[in-house]
Amino acid sequence: MKNIFFSLIVLGTMMISCQDAFTDLEPLDEITDATFYSTPAHFELASNHLYDGMIGWGADGEFRDYGSDLVSIPQLYTQGNVVAPETDELWNEGYDDLRDVNMLIASAAEYTGDVTEIAAYVGTAHFFRAYEYFTLLRRFGGVPLITTVISSASPDEIFETPRSSRYEVISLILSDLDEAIANCPPSVGESDLGKITSMAAKAYKAKVLLYEATWEKYVGTDTDGDGSTAGAGSTKPANYPSVEAMLGEAIDLSQDVMVNGGYELWNHDFPEINANFYLHQLEDAGSNPLGLDKSSNKEFIIQKIYDYDLGFGDLNFATTESRMAPNRKSMDMFLCTDGLPISKSPQFQGYNTMWDELQNRDNRMIAYFYNVPENGSPVLNVGPSDSG
Repeated sequence: MKNIFFSLIVLGTMMISCQDAFTDLEPLDEITDATFYSTPAHFELASNHLYDGMIGWGADGEFRDYGSDLVSIPQLYTQGNVVAPETDELWNEGYDDLRDVNMLIASAAEYTGDVTEIAAYVGTAHFFRAYEYFTLLRRFGGVPLITTVISSASPDEIFETPRSSRYEVISLILSDLDEAIANCPPSVGESDLGKITSMAAKAYKAKVLLYEATWEKYVGTDTDGDGSTAGAGSTKPANYPSVEAMLGEAIDLSQDVMVNGGYELWNHDFPEINANFYLHQLEDAGSNPLGLDKSSNKEFIIQKIYDYDLGFGDLNFATTESRMAPNRKSMDMFLCTDGLPISKSPQFQGYNTMWDELQNRDNRMIAYFYNVPENGSPVLNVGPSDSG
C-alpha cells in the first residue's frame, strides 16, 4: 500500500512538472517576440513592415499643403480660427510606428549571429526612426523622445516622458541618419526599388539640415519656451551643429547625391505636354505617348511603392488629386527658366493674360495646374470635384 501511495505521489509530481513544461512552450502556430528576430530573414521582414509608415497620398492633408497658406480652397487652416484638437492621428500613428522601429533596433543589439547580415535592415530602422521624428517635429516641434520598447512591464514614468527640445530631437534624427548612411546599401536593383539606400539617407539628411538650419536662422528661439509652462525648451546637446555647419553639410550631401547617386531628371520630349505631367501617372508603356514604363524613371530618390494587390494606393492621383486650387502666393513661387523669381527675372511676362504668367516658367507650373488643349490656350485644372 505504501508503495502504491508513493508511486501516486511521484506520478502526480511528474504530471505537474510536465504540465509546467507544456504550458511554458512557445506556440507553434504563431510568431512571438521570443521566436522572432532570430534570423536575418526575420529582420528583413520587420524592416519591410516599416515602409508602411511612410506618408502617402491618402495621408493627413497638412502634408499636401492643405495646412499651409498656399491653398485657396477655404480650409480650417486658412480661416485663422483653428482650435488644437485633443487627439492627433499623426501623433498616434507616429509613436505606434516608432515602437516597431525601436523593437528592431533593440533586437539587433541582442542578436547573436553575424551582425553584417542584418546591418542593412538595422540601418533601415534607424532611417525610419529619423523619418518618424522629423515628421513629428514639423508638426509639434520638440516631442518626447522614446528610444526603448514600451510594454506592459515598462515603468509608469515612461508614459509621462516630457518633451525634448527641438535641438535634442534634431540631434537624434541626425545620429540615426548617420547610422542609415553607414549601413544601408549605396543602391538597389530593380526588384528592390523603394528600399532605403545610403544615398537616400544622405538626401534625407540634407533635407533635415536645410529645414532646421533655416528654421533656426529665421525663427530662432521664439518658439522654444521654457520647457515647462510653454514650449519644449532650448536645451542643446553637446557638439550641436551651428546653422552654418548645417547648411554646409546640406550642400555637400546634396552634391554627393547629385553626382554619385545615379539619379537623373525624367525629362522627355512629349508631344502634348511636358514630361512632369506623365511622371506622376507613369505606369506601363500604355500610360504615355512615348511608351515609357516605370523602369525609365530614375528621378525618385525616396519613393513609396504601391502594388495593386499587396499595397494599393489610398487615392487615385490621376483622377481625384488633380484639384490643386493654388492661391496667388503659391503661383508666384514658381521660378522662371533662368532660375530667378518673378520679381527678379526679366523673363517674367506679367499677368495681362493667364498665358502670359506661364511663359518662361518652371514647367511643373503648367503640369500641376493647367490643361493645355491643342489650340494652346491654358485651362485651369480644377479637377472633377470642382467642375461638378
